[in-house]
Amino acid sequence: MSVTELENSLERMSLSIADAQQNFESLKQSIRKHFQTPVIVVNNKIVEEIKLTDEQQKIYDEVVAKLGNLENDPLYLYVCGPAGTGKSVLLSELYKKINRRFENGCKIVAPTGIAALNVDGSTVHSVFKLDPYGTTYDENPFAFDMNTKVIIIDEISMVDATLFARIDNRLKTKFNNDEPFGGCSIIVFGDLMQLEPVFDKTNKSFVFQEIPSNTPFHNGLKNQLWNLFKFAELTDNRRTTDVKEANVLKLIRTGEYEDAKNDNFFENKQCLKDLPAFIDEGDAAFKKFKELRTDANNLIILAATNEIVDFINLQGLFELPGDAYLYKKQKIPYAHYARVVSNDIEHLRVKIGSPVMLTCNIDVKRGLVNGLIGKVSNCEEDGITVSFPSIGNDVKIERQNWQKNGKGPIYAQFPLRLATAITIHKSQGITVDSVLFVTADLFANNHFYTAISRAKSLKNSWITRYRDDMIKTSGESRAEIDRMRTEAALFELAPVME
Repeated sequence: MSVTELENSLERMSLSIADAQQNFESLKQSIRKHFQTPVIVVNNKIVEEIKLTDEQQKIYDEVVAKLGNLENDPLYLYVCGPAGTGKSVLLSELYKKINRRFENGCKIVAPTGIAALNVDGSTVHSVFKLDPYGTTYDENPFAFDMNTKVIIIDEISMVDATLFARIDNRLKTKFNNDEPFGGCSIIVFGDLMQLEPVFDKTNKSFVFQEIPSNTPFHNGLKNQLWNLFKFAELTDNRRTTDVKEANVLKLIRTGEYEDAKNDNFFENKQCLKDLPAFIDEGDAAFKKFKELRTDANNLIILAATNEIVDFINLQGLFELPGDAYLYKKQKIPYAHYARVVSNDIEHLRVKIGSPVMLTCNIDVKRGLVNGLIGKVSNCEEDGITVSFPSIGNDVKIERQNWQKNGKGPIYAQFPLRLATAITIHKSQGITVDSVLFVTADLFANNHFYTAISRAKSLKNSWITRYRDDMIKTSGESRAEIDRMRTEAALFELAPVME
């Protein structure tokens, strides 16, 4: 009997509570027999029950202890932790527990499509109907389950202060409640030492900082919403059992790493070690990629800029056998709707077998989100069929209407780009077996740590070149984590206890 059949069986039951419990115990025993795992039911869905670590269990128990009094005492919690410490596991278990306590009482959102997919959630902008390029009050009507008690936001490092304020404003309006976030409890997950929000020149503000003066949410104070949040921290790296590797990642994250002081960990992981500076790093990375890739090894090339990524992706395209299919963007005389983009692809070239990435959210519920990676399996004039392993099926992708920066002519083009290599920004939140990291042109804080920590293990991971000055971290983010950690310790409080 499959899990789906068991779920359908649950839905058909119209028995007394005692009989239903007896039948459900029988169903659970059947699942344990077939799948060798404990199970629970959430919203009529049979899901696996996970064994938490001591750190995770402590935070879990403290959140659960607060659930009985959320209306009078809303919960505001930041769960911090480096890559690999089990934030997503804890998030999932809290979601299941809250929805067992309150039917449809918990909603998960994230700032990007791929981040939302990773935690079975939705994007912030789709849930709250936010203009992706807006910084003012949002007035579009939006459907929202009024039973929602708790909202979980993942990848909080990529949420800026203005977006945080817009979420607060939408919830206040929806619930007709002037309390923070309309009275909803908020749990945020993420690592402020990973990727920062995408800033423009006039709107730079971390989630914990003052809201920019060019928005209506500005009040001249440090972010009062963020000051509501208590601090909880996960520190045990569950992704690697190698103590040395875990220590290297820890030091890189905080900006304290020096290769010479750590047995030259990266000395033999450089593709271009001892080669002249003029050797192209993108070219070297692709040659190493061809040497390392296997069907069993989930290896990806990461780079900081689109220029490097595009160069490597063209090399990957030329290496594939068969003919390339060229798709030119088509001008549309009139359209009711067009996606606003900052750049578009005038000519898309793919082959059968090309790794590609979706560049917009098509259907979040089906998992077709911005950043999803698959392989081209068929090319036709009206569509490109892509096999997406993470959602388990082939999907025919059709052209989408685009308008650059919301102005000018509207074009139709397939929302795909080659993905032998991807930018570090697109990699936030994903986990692969190993990475091949092009270290040229790093321009943002936490680039090095975010890229290298995507790998399950550094044993089979490579970089093009290494210098200690490549490791740059955000002093502001580090100071904020230190402040919250110190404050929690100073008052000798469990992170969510009053």
